[in-house]
Amino acid sequence: MSQQEGISLLLPVLQNVAETLTVLDIGRLHCTCQHLSGSLELLRSIVLGHRGRDTTWSWQKAHSVEAAALYDPLNALQPWTRGPNARNGRDVIEAQGDALWLSGGTDWQSFQGAFRCVADQGVFASWISFRVRIATPDVSGAFFSLYGCKRNWGFTDPVLVFNYRGDATEQDHCFSLQTEFDQSVEKRHVSQRLDVSGDRCFDIAVHLNWEQKTASMFVDGVPHVSRVPFHGTCPIRYATLYNWRSSARTAFAELLIGGACPSAGLLKAARSLQFQRRLSATSRSLSQTLGFLAVWLGSTCQ
Repeated sequence: MSQQEGISLLLPVLQNVAETLTVLDIGRLHCTCQHLSGSLELLRSIVLGHRGRDTTWSWQKAHSVEAAALYDPLNALQPWTRGPNARNGRDVIEAQGDALWLSGGTDWQSFQGAFRCVADQGVFASWISFRVRIATPDVSGAFFSLYGCKRNWGFTDPVLVFNYRGDATEQDHCFSLQTEFDQSVEKRHVSQRLDVSGDRCFDIAVHLNWEQKTASMFVDGVPHVSRVPFHGTCPIRYATLYNWRSSARTAFAELLIGGACPSAGLLKAARSLQFQRRLSATSRSLSQTLGFLAVWLGSTCQ
């Protein structure tokens, strides 16, 4: 029997097995069993299609969606509740194609846009990812925020605030991440300056480390904000989307909030940042030890 004939006989059996497994277990087989990895890759689009998922997804992306507290492709308005300014005509949110488009804002006048519940009991999510498009690059907008509580139309216990910064700011044409919410000062961490155009989409991912109290932001898989202070204490319950400037037009798609990294590339980049931190800490410790040793040797030689 040829190898090709063997694979043809194996695939139906393997497909039946794969249909009963979680994507995480399939991914483990794919990574650890060299003899099955090729066949599982051939079955990936079939298995994902049967589960109603995008057939182009990797196993890692499919696992992150399957394990997520919230996956919202952002192609429908139904899960979202409009703010109290919905009738002012200056603040429009609508589903177009595979994204939610936000046109205009209320120019700093109370809440606008829309919100939805992420999890009733709250979730300490370590990965937040979405796709964003800035149709008006000169104008600040594209606010995405996560909160722990809601009172009437006000949201409290902020976890993070993301937005795009246009020409009116000192650091322009970049994305901003806020993870510290001291009342006396607002600390925002910005990405590198980006080549933003109206037809370009950016894949954003934020990694929150609740134990070490750090946050990192990746733009198209590249770290732009690395391990900055993160002061979140309340679990995530609500997400909001909005613009502030009345001339802004932005779009969001593929919102994912959960505990699994959405791509293998991001996971590798996050681990690299963690390794760099440990290496830096080791270097500082070694430097201090050598410094103490030099002082001690100097004192004993006198």
